[in-house]
Amino acid sequence: MMSLLYLCYIQISNSVSQLVTPIMSNGEQCYLVSTSINDMFPPVSLNFAGGASMMLRPQDYLFHYGFYDGASMWCIGFSQALEEQNILGDLVLKDKVFVYDLARQRIGWAEYDCSMSVNVSVTSGKDIVNSGQPCLMISRQDMLSKLFSSVLLALLLCTFFTLT
Repeated sequence: MMSLLYLCYIQISNSVSQLVTPIMSNGEQCYLVSTSINDMFPPVSLNFAGGASMMLRPQDYLFHYGFYDGASMWCIGFSQALEEQNILGDLVLKDKVFVYDLARQRIGWAEYDCSMSVNVSVTSGKDIVNSGQPCLMISRQDMLSKLFSSVLLALLLCTFFTLT
């Protein structure tokens, strides 16, 4: 069975087929683009159970792969999943912060300029902690720790959405 993200992939490919030149690069579907990707590629809306939706601009689902014959090569950042579940990675989740609602047992996200500092409320909701600007220099140990945490979160999300 096809995943919903793969259906988005097909719709994107069909909608831009006359505007850009498709090219395969290392097994990835890419496109040669001579103008702005915002002029060529459509926005995508991911709709989740419970009515939540996430709007993706072209730069949220395309990654720049380099240049070929004088044109920019942009590749779609998601593809056919082996199962019905998909993992949304850093390409889709950039400039978003996760929001935890412990009282209603929900998690979500909010659009956020991640170059700004993040204020976090503590249990009572009255205390605010400024975590500062996210650090761009990450040690190898921190990176592995964050990777492990991300994988664990992705597994929990997959389990949560499968059960609901």
